[in-house]
Amino acid sequence: MAGQEKSSRVLTQIIGKDGKAAQGAATSNLWVGHSAVFSKEAAGNKIVSFTTGREYFADFIAACEVASQEICIIGWQVNWDAMLAPGKRLWDVLCEAAKRNVKIYVLPWDDTSPVQTYDDQTCNALEAINTHLGYSGKEKCVHVAVAKSNATRNTTYFSHHQKLVVIDREIAFVGGIDLAYGRYDDASYDLRADGDGRKVLNRYNPCIAWLGSLDKGDKDIVDPDLLTGAADSFKLPGLTNSTADEVLKKISSGGVQVPYSEPTMDAVGANAIGLGRRAERNRVQYVTLNAAIQPRMPWQDVHSRIEGPAVSDLLRNFVIRWNVVSKTKLPMPKPPSTYEKRGNAHIQVLRSAPAGMRKAEYDAMQKKPETAPSGAEDDIHRAMLQLIAKSRRFIYIESQFFVSDFGEEADFISGSLSPAAKYINDLGGKDASKTAKRLGALDDDAPLGITLDGYKPRLKVDDSKLLNPPINRICSALVTRITRAILDKDRPPFHVYITLPVHPEGSLLNASIAVQVYWTMQTITFGSKSLLNGIRRALKARELREKKDPRYMRVIEDDKNREYESIPVESCFDYVTLLNLRNWKKFGERYVTEQIYVHSKLIIVDDLYALLGSANINDRSLLGERDSEVAVLVMDDDHRREDINGKGSQQPVRVFAHELRKKIWRKLFGLTAGGSKAANELRDAVMQPGKPDSWRMIQKRAEANAKAYEAAFKHVPRNWSPFEPNRPASILPNWDPLAQESAGAGARGAPAYAQPAEEAFWQKPRHEPVGVKLLESVTGFITSLPIHWTRGENNRFPYPTALVAHNDEPVDSGERYAMQTQSGDDEGLSVVSADNTARKEHA
Repeated sequence: MAGQEKSSRVLTQIIGKDGKAAQGAATSNLWVGHSAVFSKEAAGNKIVSFTTGREYFADFIAACEVASQEICIIGWQVNWDAMLAPGKRLWDVLCEAAKRNVKIYVLPWDDTSPVQTYDDQTCNALEAINTHLGYSGKEKCVHVAVAKSNATRNTTYFSHHQKLVVIDREIAFVGGIDLAYGRYDDASYDLRADGDGRKVLNRYNPCIAWLGSLDKGDKDIVDPDLLTGAADSFKLPGLTNSTADEVLKKISSGGVQVPYSEPTMDAVGANAIGLGRRAERNRVQYVTLNAAIQPRMPWQDVHSRIEGPAVSDLLRNFVIRWNVVSKTKLPMPKPPSTYEKRGNAHIQVLRSAPAGMRKAEYDAMQKKPETAPSGAEDDIHRAMLQLIAKSRRFIYIESQFFVSDFGEEADFISGSLSPAAKYINDLGGKDASKTAKRLGALDDDAPLGITLDGYKPRLKVDDSKLLNPPINRICSALVTRITRAILDKDRPPFHVYITLPVHPEGSLLNASIAVQVYWTMQTITFGSKSLLNGIRRALKARELREKKDPRYMRVIEDDKNREYESIPVESCFDYVTLLNLRNWKKFGERYVTEQIYVHSKLIIVDDLYALLGSANINDRSLLGERDSEVAVLVMDDDHRREDINGKGSQQPVRVFAHELRKKIWRKLFGLTAGGSKAANELRDAVMQPGKPDSWRMIQKRAEANAKAYEAAFKHVPRNWSPFEPNRPASILPNWDPLAQESAGAGARGAPAYAQPAEEAFWQKPRHEPVGVKLLESVTGFITSLPIHWTRGENNRFPYPTALVAHNDEPVDSGERYAMQTQSGDDEGLSVVSADNTARKEHA
């Protein structure tokens, strides 16, 4: 019942003549079903998955080539010169469509400093297609508008994070891949920066210093800021070309964008006074990666193509957002019921959307619904909780972030920053903590006050409210589900596989990256109810129950209880596998390595259900009042039986989820790339994810790969310090705790060598000659996540948790729902269509 919480569910039993109950089956609802959900489940869709940017971009190009009416694009980052195929930029694809008078609408997020997505440059370059083709006024084909923040609160940290394309109102592409730099990749995860003809910003690696120099006179290098404004457009008719003319000529001839330093002036204000983007004073930087010695950062992501009724809901998301910011209004799509059914997939389009965004969308509607929306949409979070509760055999997760509720922070966070963190704090003569507090002054969750510094008044930020831990319930839901398996007296096999990046893209010398690692490690390992400690609590409770202790649940229910610490962390690996991805290559006499950046936002449950889109596992993506997100929840009617448990018993799977997971695992295990990269011993694991031998083999391969990388490269994140036995490795893998140099007042330790983000690192090869021999033993791309990395370090810089978390207390956390909803033995083939989510409505 809407508006009420249910404490139980009632199943009517059929009693036979012998007085025994017939066997029954129950299932929790798959779909998010409250009255204010963005869309209802729609049947009859065709969905195709893409597990590489190369696959997705090839299909996108093909669809654009036959587009006849309209192309709609939303992105967190949309780059006009993004490489979509060797020698083909986004600009080329859209220009060809515009030649056929296809109307093109592009809606990038209006980035906010210090984030630089080149949104203004994309506006300049793509709008210039109209000039290039001679279109003006009503003939204009390409329309670009930037989507500004319209969150209800904390607009400083808000971003539009959706990744969506709709073509001719019939085909939609949705998932985690932006039409942006670095996303073009294949199953080989090639580290060559110039591979496939990559140039300048398409040589993507934000984790290292760029040492390649660009020729300022190179005819291929373009500054799109010079396309607008009076000065850029000035020319003597018939005698000279304007600067803008020359720049457009370069763009149309295949030019690529020069990198910029951080902008110093707001672009909108510059346009308002007629100065164009030139007045941003973007300083060009003639640098790129040095392909001879430096690797690009490979990309792991998932995307999809959809045809059928669900396209209506995806297009509606675009139209209502576009109409908020553009004077060129688009008509609403026809209802899902009018779309031709193209396949057998049931799809529900879900969003995260702040209340302010929903209100703006409502206000911009010509034909308004009877009831105005209230509150934020958090339906992707709800769907994740339902999927986790519904799982019976295994869960597979890929996410760019894993920052969730973890109980209380580890004891070691009290006191001052760790020595390595102090070094980061003071790097380059800067004080990262003060910078963080200045950012905190812009956060609505951090009350401000005035204090005296001597005789001078200064601003004071309430750190206690600024740094509250995250509150989304994904971690606790996973722990709850695993606890159910552990305490089941039949001990059914159940496993959660999680693939993450080893750290956010960027340098570990950056305080904002270090603090995100801090929150991730609290969520996975160190928090009182972190993922691993939550599992240890359940294992200890089972041990106490077996010893006939009547109060065995105390170790789960009492956050302060520490009895679980007698359980080895390694015992958790019967229930969870934690993976990172990495590759290596030899450039001449130099060996190099780089993480494969996991950017996916994906959950697959039991090879039956899949949720994919733009939402990460963190508060920014899930709680509604931060970033805007879009995702699709998929269950198809094409099903068969497979021996996924490896017991000879044929279990039901649904084709889309089953084939998507297998496709991803083959890629991660090197089986798609083949050759020496293939981890052939994992072929059976691809087919049998629910078999204990499968996760043991995966963990064994990941651990062996990690040891090889650690032996060959000292600078990779790891569990244990190479400088002192049995000491956890620092946030800075090069940190020598025994060094005599001071890392701050009274602190010992210093870096033993430069990090990849420093130019000095690249002055000589950085591999270990003895260790590189082990690299030949590496197969697949998986490595084990270092669960002890940063243990004992306080790396909690006072950056606003809003960057990775949200500080509002939820009206309904979903925890009770996750605890109460039990998966019945429904063989995964029946779905209750009524709304039985047993949640308090708050949307």
